[in-house]
Parts: sequence; structure tokens; C-alpha cells
Amino acid sequence: MRGLTSRFARSLERLETAADDAAAASSYASLAALSGQIHKALESIGKMQGVYSDAPTGVEAPRFSINIMLPDTAT
Repeated sequence: MRGLTSRFARSLERLETAADDAAAASSYASLAALSGQIHKALESIGKMQGVYSDAPTGVEAPRFSINIMLPDTAT
């Protein structure tokens, strides 16, 4: 499992670098897509390490959410 965790870490680093580049270039669609991939990678790593799990079926539990605020570029 250590090898898989290492691969996730390298992938996460690349995603974060790409997200930084997208933000610097004001490429908000790319930034939103990359943010989703980063979230999914963190969720997968958490599940592998036992610090995150999906709520059991039929149980309503508070869910974690991330809001990304993009500047208004219409002006």
C-alpha cells in the first residue's frame, strides 16, 4: 500500500502545480476541473489510510463541501 500512497502523493503534487498554473493564467474552467480531481485524490488517500469513509447507506450524515468563488470577469 505504501507504493500506491506514494503514487497518489506524486499525482497530487502534479495536480496542485497544474492548479497553480491555471489560477495564474486565470483559466477558471481548468482550475475548477483540477480542484475536483484534487478533492477526489484526497478522498481516495483518506479512504486508503482509514481516516475517511462514506456514510453507511440510509444514514444522513453531514457532508463536507468546498465552495470555489471565481471573480466576475464580465466587467
